[in-house]
Amino acid sequence: MERLLGPAHDGAGIRHLEQRDQRLGALLDARRFQQRLQDAEALYREALDTSRRVLGPDHPETLKSTMLLANACLGQKRSEEAEGLYRQALEVSRRVLGPDHPDTLRLMLSLANAYSAEGRHAEAEAIYVDGLATSRRVLGPNHPDTLQTIYNLGCSALRRGDRTAALRQLREAVENGYGTARTLKDDPDLQPLGGDPEFEAIVALAAKNRG
Repeated sequence: MERLLGPAHDGAGIRHLEQRDQRLGALLDARRFQQRLQDAEALYREALDTSRRVLGPDHPETLKSTMLLANACLGQKRSEEAEGLYRQALEVSRRVLGPDHPDTLRLMLSLANAYSAEGRHAEAEAIYVDGLATSRRVLGPNHPDTLQTIYNLGCSALRRGDRTAALRQLREAVENGYGTARTLKDDPDLQPLGGDPEFEAIVALAAKNRG
C-alpha cells in the first residue's frame, strides 16, 4: 500500500479510517445506551405498577420506582414526562418522608434537572440554590449530592453568561472530589470554557480525583 500510494497518503488514509472507526464506535455506544434505557424503562414501569398495586402509592419503594422511571424518561430526552413523575413523587416524599429526607432532596434536584432540560434555567437554578443549602445542612459539604448540586450551579451560571461564578463553583466541586477530567471535558454545557486556562487547571485537578 505504501509503495502504491506513498507514505504520506498511507498515513492520512490510516488516520481517516481510525477517525471513522471512532465515530462509528461512539454511535454504536450511543445506540446501545439508548437501548439500555428503553429496556430499563419497561422494567421500571412494570415495577412501578406492581409497587402501586401491592404496596400503595405512598410506600418508599413506590417512590423509588417512580424516580427511576423518571430518570429513564429524562435520559431519553422526554423531560416533560420526567417532570410530571418527579413532581408526583416529590409531593408524596415531602408528605411521607419529610422535606429534609435525602430522597426528598434528591427528587427536588432531579426536578431541577428536568427544568434545565426543558430550557427553564432560571427555575432550575432557584431549586439548585435552595437544594444546596439543604444538602449542606442535611448531608454535609462533601456529600456527592452536595457536590453534584454545586457542579450543576456552575453549569447554570455559565448558561446565563457568568463565567466567573461558573469557574468558581466548578473549582469548589472538583476540589472537594467531584467528577473526573472526562466529566468536565465531555459535558456539553461546559464547552464554552474550552481553552480557558482556569478551566484547564480545573480539568487537570479533576484528573487526580478518579482518573
